[in-house]
Amino acid sequence: MPTTSKQIEEEILKQQNLLEYLHEHIQQMRQHSNQQVLLKQKEDEMWAVQTGITVLKRKLKNLTEVVEEKQLIASKLALSNEIGDEKKAIVRNGEKDDNTDWEQLCAEEERKNAELLAELIRYRYVEKLYKNIPENILIS
Repeated sequence: MPTTSKQIEEEILKQQNLLEYLHEHIQQMRQHSNQQVLLKQKEDEMWAVQTGITVLKRKLKNLTEVVEEKQLIASKLALSNEIGDEKKAIVRNGEKDDNTDWEQLCAEEERKNAELLAELIRYRYVEKLYKNIPENILIS
């Protein structure tokens, strides 16, 4: 019994040729009605061949469906993996953006802290200057 698609297709073709031959042979036998017993045997053989062709076609269809199903499963798996990879890339990019935002916020805070520190140093310097100025100069 054939197992591959090509073998099954070849066997179907052979069986169809045999069926065609039997059909022609039966037509000739019907014209010569004295061969009724042989005619019945040929008709039975023809039906057996037809049944065999039907079985082969079903087997070919099932084999094709199995191959297609395997291809669909493989495609689905590949797409699922690709989607997973894309999701991971999105998360990585999001983390980079988050880190960039954090770094920008941190730099901004450091700049503000430096400004406050500079202002504090100025105030202390001014305060020291005021302390060193005599009171009578300040009142006037």
